Amino acid sequence: MLTAYEHHDRVYEVVCSCGHTNQIHQALKAGEKISSREEVGKGIAVPVESPGFPNKCKKCGYGECEPTQINASYSDESDIYLYKCKKCGFVERQADGTGNT
Repeated sequence: MLTAYEHHDRVYEVVCSCGHTNQIHQALKAGEKISSREEVGKGIAVPVESPGFPNKCKKCGYGECEPTQINASYSDESDIYLYKCKKCGFVERQADGTGNT
């Protein structure tokens, strides 16, 4: 949410709910949309390609996947593993407590 405060000579200070402030030299109307966004960069998080985990896909037969572990909600239950094929994206669910076959 933005709040605008008028200063001298038609200079407005716009304050965001997060605390960021900016000065603009024209009045904003309610419902007015900003025509373009300022380009700020690509960010600091860089996606990293993880090495494949050996698991044969049941859909396409490819031999590598990306494993994801989902912890069980009770201690007497086994964990749930999801294996996403790196080639076709098929997701296989393993929740029976057996190993990778």
